[in-house]
Amino acid sequence: MASTELILFAINTAVKLNGAARKHFIASTQARSITFPIPKMDPNPNITSALNFFKDAEMGRVYLDNAEFLKRAIKPHIDQSHAALRRALNEEERQRCIDYYRNYMALYLAREENSLALGSDVLSESELQSMLTISQWQDGDSPHPSLLMRIAGNLVDVAVDYFLQMPEAFNREGKNGKIIQAVLTGLDTIDFTDGIEPENIGDLPQRLLLVSLEGVSENASLFNTEPRFQELVSITTAALAKDIDAKIKAVRAAPGQSATETLAAKEKLIQWGEFVFKSVLASAGSAMIMQPQKFLKQSNQAHQDLTTTVAGALLQTILEDNEKGLIQAAFNEHTLEELMLASLQVFGRHPALVVSENTKHKEAIIGLVQSIATDLGEKAALFGEDTLAEIVRLVLENSRTHIELFWPDIANDPKKHKLINIAKDVVGHLAQVAVGNAKWTPQFTRDDLDELLGFVFTEVVDYPNWVMDKAGEINPNLSTALQAMIGSLRQSDQGFTSSADAIALLKVGLRAVIDDQDFVKEIQAGKYPIAEIFDLLSTDMGGLANGLEEKLKGQWQNLRIEAKERILSALLEAAAAKGLTLENINNLKTTFKSLIAENQTLNVDVLLDLLLQRVLNAENA
Repeated sequence: MASTELILFAINTAVKLNGAARKHFIASTQARSITFPIPKMDPNPNITSALNFFKDAEMGRVYLDNAEFLKRAIKPHIDQSHAALRRALNEEERQRCIDYYRNYMALYLAREENSLALGSDVLSESELQSMLTISQWQDGDSPHPSLLMRIAGNLVDVAVDYFLQMPEAFNREGKNGKIIQAVLTGLDTIDFTDGIEPENIGDLPQRLLLVSLEGVSENASLFNTEPRFQELVSITTAALAKDIDAKIKAVRAAPGQSATETLAAKEKLIQWGEFVFKSVLASAGSAMIMQPQKFLKQSNQAHQDLTTTVAGALLQTILEDNEKGLIQAAFNEHTLEELMLASLQVFGRHPALVVSENTKHKEAIIGLVQSIATDLGEKAALFGEDTLAEIVRLVLENSRTHIELFWPDIANDPKKHKLINIAKDVVGHLAQVAVGNAKWTPQFTRDDLDELLGFVFTEVVDYPNWVMDKAGEINPNLSTALQAMIGSLRQSDQGFTSSADAIALLKVGLRAVIDDQDFVKEIQAGKYPIAEIFDLLSTDMGGLANGLEEKLKGQWQNLRIEAKERILSALLEAAAAKGLTLENINNLKTTFKSLIAENQTLNVDVLLDLLLQRVLNAENA
């Protein structure tokens, strides 16, 4: 029976047993030497009894090939006399022979009587054999044990404990059986030559198994019907175990660390491995469900390469955080899952980036994260630790449709991604603290940043020309617009009660800039059309409000942001129609203010109708 099948069989057996028998069963799979409680057997067997059993062709001789020790130490001498056979064994080997005799006698009795009583439970020969085999793995009985063999008992313990707490029964052929088999298969590919010691990776395998079991319910259909997903789990399990092992070995080899520091670093590495594995299960499942035409029609190898590469890249980036801890601080289970999904979608849309030998897609992801962390990590952290991860996700997600435009040299210089410059402008301006004579001083929030950055990325993807020059480089239009508009708003004390209101107006202003880049061309030293129009809603209207009746003054102070958006949009449209000169803009502002004063109204519909009439009349004059 293969290792994975035997462990599944042992889990199934242990789940069925009652309390005392279950404890004995699980303890046996974890022990280096086990003893079955057999009522019919001499409680103090000796070497003579043991040799008699293994010499007997009807009893113990059939088991000599079942264990490496018996095959090596007993079988070659089995036809010799008792005395010669005893002389061939040293004291330690004689004791081991007695231990094996006790356990294989239990198997023999179970075979002869079709079962063996263990407390109130009854075990079959095959069930006892699974216990014995796993115990022998712990004892180093195999000359070339896989990692799976050496940790099998602990995995049985974790799985049984999980199913005892969950209402859903263990089913070897169901989704939970398949996911356990997938994890076990991955661990079984790590053999003796890989040099991974169980002590080195700690409880990472048990954590990966639990993460898989807990994730089954979210992707039940994939576990039951899609072999590719099961294979992906296996491959990712092995890849992460090897990666974490290599990192832990490096930590242990590092000079100048105390045992406590080494232990803490090891635990941190194992925890990151668990987080990345969890994100792989969630994001890969989501990608398959959301875009089956891409991920389930890809070759199996391509899909596995894609997912394991992305996971490995993210793990390496996090563990090799050279940005003062900003990268590690930015990632958690949630942000990792989202970033994994965004990465899978980008590279799933462009499979050539995965299969091409000339494209270093792993380095592309690493370079992207490191570049964003370097360029705007500290400012992004002002909005929350996980902001950096969200920016990386947005950059990747918005790269899908124009990857050649935004990431032109992904193979050779992956850190040069043009959307990073866009994000840098937005984050930089929103992060600035109000200083000097600013009258409106609220700081922009994380929600504000998410709203504006998402808006800007969408507009850049749909209309890239407004932020890019003819050479394809990012121009200063966005930065100039944000600096001018925010500068104007900072001078306002007229009704801007929240940063969210300011973001709404900035979006109106940016739409105007997208349509006409002349709004961000200097019309006089330090003066830009976009800022001059914004001034009408900030500083200029303040003076006008003092001349209004008290009722209208209060209405102006409480004018809803939707109304201000409409006013600003109409003024920007009118300014563009009349021509963006300083004289025209000043005339427009004077016209609008006079309409309010003359009509003593702040009804937006009335004001905008009157403004349209004045503008049209002026054009026809």
